[in-house]
Amino acid sequence: MRYQVCSSFACLLVFIAGCTSQQQEVNDPPPGASLSSGPQTSAVQSNSCASGACHGDTSHAADVTSAVGSEFTFYVSNDPHAQSFRPDAVLWKQILSNLGAAGDSTVEQQCVACHLSSFALHDEQDPAGSTVNGIGCEHCHGAAEAWIDKHYTSKWRDNLPQNYSASNMTQISDHRVQARLCVSCHVGTPDNEVNHDMIAAGHPALMFEVAGYLELLPRHWNNQKQRKNSPEFELSIWANGQIATTSAAVELLKARTQNAKPWPEFAEYDCVSCHHSLSLRNLGSNSNRSGIPPWGSWHSLLTTAGLDRAMFIPSSAAASVGGGLSNSMRELRSGMQDAAFMDVKRVPHALLDEVLSGLSEWKTVLDASVSTSGQENQPIDFSRLMNDLLEDEVVGVTGANSASATQYYLAMHAIHQSLYDAGKITSNDGATANALLQLRTELEEGYDAVRFKETLLPLRSNLEQLLEH
Repeated sequence: MRYQVCSSFACLLVFIAGCTSQQQEVNDPPPGASLSSGPQTSAVQSNSCASGACHGDTSHAADVTSAVGSEFTFYVSNDPHAQSFRPDAVLWKQILSNLGAAGDSTVEQQCVACHLSSFALHDEQDPAGSTVNGIGCEHCHGAAEAWIDKHYTSKWRDNLPQNYSASNMTQISDHRVQARLCVSCHVGTPDNEVNHDMIAAGHPALMFEVAGYLELLPRHWNNQKQRKNSPEFELSIWANGQIATTSAAVELLKARTQNAKPWPEFAEYDCVSCHHSLSLRNLGSNSNRSGIPPWGSWHSLLTTAGLDRAMFIPSSAAASVGGGLSNSMRELRSGMQDAAFMDVKRVPHALLDEVLSGLSEWKTVLDASVSTSGQENQPIDFSRLMNDLLEDEVVGVTGANSASATQYYLAMHAIHQSLYDAGKITSNDGATANALLQLRTELEEGYDAVRFKETLLPLRSNLEQLLEH
C-alpha cells in the first residue's frame, strides 16, 4: 500500500482547482499528448471500452488496483473528469449569468471546449448505468480505431514502444506526455484560456501542479509496478510537470500580449497580492514591491530557483542544456512586474522568446533521451535535484509569497514520496511526515514568510539526513 503523507491533502490544494479537459477534433490529438508521428485515426467512442469483457467489469469497481478490467466502471463512478460537462449545474449557470453570457452560444461553446471532449459520447451508458458526461477515454488514450481490436493481445503488448507510435495510441504512462496533456487545459492555451473575467464570475483560477493533482485524482490505473522500478517516480512527475506548466504559462502570456487582448490581464498575477485579509500578518508576508503583484510565482519554481543547473546528468549529452534559463526567467518575472499596470508594450517580449527557447530546448532533450519503454533513462539528475531543492538559495526564492511557498511544499511532498518509494523512509518514520504536515498546516492557516521558513527548518534537516545515506 502506498504511504500517505497526509489524509487531508485536498485542504491545501484548494489553491489549484481548475477546468477538466479540453475538447479536440476527433482527428486532432490534444497538444503534446503523443510524441509519435503515427497515422491520424478515428475515435470509436468510450462505450466501446465499457463491456464487461474489456474495462467495464463491475465486480472490482470499488478498488481498481485489485483487478484489471474495471477501469471504465471505476472512472465513470469516481473521476470528476467523467462528469465535467454539467450545463444544468448551479455554478455553471451562475458563471454564465455573472459574465452576462447566459444563452450566448459563443461563450457557451468555449465552456464546452474544455468540459466536453469530442472523444466522449454524451450520455453514453456503461454496464452499471453510469453516464460519461465529460471527458471520454480517447481524449487521454488517443483515438482508438487503429488499436482497439489488438491492444489487449500479448503480441501487441510485447512490442509496446513501436505499437504506440504506429497506432497513434497515447503513451499516457510517459510523464512528459501526461504532463503536456494535462496542462493543455489546466493551464490553458492561446485558444482556450481562463481569464480574470471568468475567475471573477466564479470559475476557479487555474493554479495547477501535476503531481499534486494526480495525488488527489481517483486512479483507474495501477502504477505500483512503475513506482517499484523507478524510485524517482514521484519526483519525475513533479519535474516534468514543472517544465510543462511553465512552458504552457509562458506561451499563454505571449499570446495574451500579442493578440490585442485587454491588458493588464490580472489572471497572470498572484491572486493573493490583492485578495487577502488586511491584517499586519498578511501585509508583511509579501516580499514584493508595494502595490505591484508578482508574476510567475506559481508556474516557475523549477526555472526560477537556479535548479536548471541540476536538471541534467553531467555525463549526459543533455548537460550542456542546463544553466541560463533561471537567469532569463528571473529577468522576465522582474520585467512582468514593471509591466503589471503599464501599457502592454512594456512586456519584455525578447525575454519571453528567450525563456520559451530555453524551455523548448529542455523538452527536445527529454524527448530524444527518454526511452519509449519507461522513465528509467531520463537525463534528469534526480539525486542532485533533490539536494538542490533544499539549498538556502532555493528556499529564499520560494518563500517570497504564498504561491511559491505552496509550490515548494508540493516539491517537498514529491521528494518525501520518492524517498519512501526508494526505501529510505518507512511507514514507521513519523518525524519527517509530521514535519511535512506542519508545513502544510502553516500554509493552510495563512501564509507568513517568517513562520514558513521557521516551520520548514525541521523538514529540511530530516530530508537532508535521509539524502546523505
